[in-house]
Amino acid sequence: MEFRDSVGIQSLKEIIRFASGAHEDRGVRDYNDFIRVVVVALKRALDEMLQDVTERHKVPAENRPFIHYTSVSALVSMLKNSEGEGNDFLRLYDSTHVNDPEEGRYLWRFSESTLKDKWADDNRQKHAYIASFVPAMDQGDRIFRDYLDFWRTYGDDGQGCSLEILFPPNMLSRVLYGEDKAVETIRILGGIIEERLPIIEEAISPLMEVGDEQTVQKAKETIRSAIAGQMEAISYLYKSKTYENERECRFVMTVTAIQEQNEREVEFQCDRGVEGATEVRHYFEHELFGTRKIFVTETKFTLGPTVKDPYSLKLYIKHLQKKANLLGPTVECSTILYRSR
Repeated sequence: MEFRDSVGIQSLKEIIRFASGAHEDRGVRDYNDFIRVVVVALKRALDEMLQDVTERHKVPAENRPFIHYTSVSALVSMLKNSEGEGNDFLRLYDSTHVNDPEEGRYLWRFSESTLKDKWADDNRQKHAYIASFVPAMDQGDRIFRDYLDFWRTYGDDGQGCSLEILFPPNMLSRVLYGEDKAVETIRILGGIIEERLPIIEEAISPLMEVGDEQTVQKAKETIRSAIAGQMEAISYLYKSKTYENERECRFVMTVTAIQEQNEREVEFQCDRGVEGATEVRHYFEHELFGTRKIFVTETKFTLGPTVKDPYSLKLYIKHLQKKANLLGPTVECSTILYRSR
């Protein structure tokens, strides 16, 4: 099936025909409501339009479950805040706090200016909130659920813990590393700009012929924002080959998406940083990562290889699980022999 005849495009055309006709009957006051409905349909068409790109980030089912390395204090805090029938969250942290200064920008290093202007307006690109995982096993049969490199880097130098969670594969996206991967995606996007975007622009053109100049201009801005917003999340799935050892799978929530969906507010966390300086980080809590959704029977907590008195800590975590009525996850200890300095 050609993109012009896809379900998303046909649905978009139907909604715009209805919105245009209804506008003639009801007047300008309903124009903004029509635009909101059109944007929902537009995003479906955009998802179809970008399918050749998103396919590249699909996580194979055999990579499940997924591992998140963190500190013991983070796990304890989530369990304590879930006592009774409470609910806490695995946090999505702001991309400005990660170790790669090119987060969200690496892909566009290899783009011609015309493509970048269409998809990644630097004036509107903000930042994203990210939850990071590694697959329990990669295609090379390497097992990452208890992996020394990740304990050193992300597991508090072995004193932390890992959370093994059985997410659906389509919930997370693979990060692609290196210039060759970025260049190939830019090539695909170039074809999309040339062949598919004009079809979307043609579909929405009837809506630009109704309403006064001010409302039409607002509609154009809203629709352009929706188009650029679809690429915003993909921008955070490309990194330099320097970071290839991370083998990361991500859940990305852009600030644009948060604002559009009227999700819960961004929160702030204050930590003691280097030499006692206060470090402020902001994070986002998504309902998909609530403790009552992810701390289930299939979940496993693993204590790091340098945790002091793992037996007592294991008993304490089980005690917190009981108080929170989150008895599903099992608690294990790393089998790696490692001594931190």
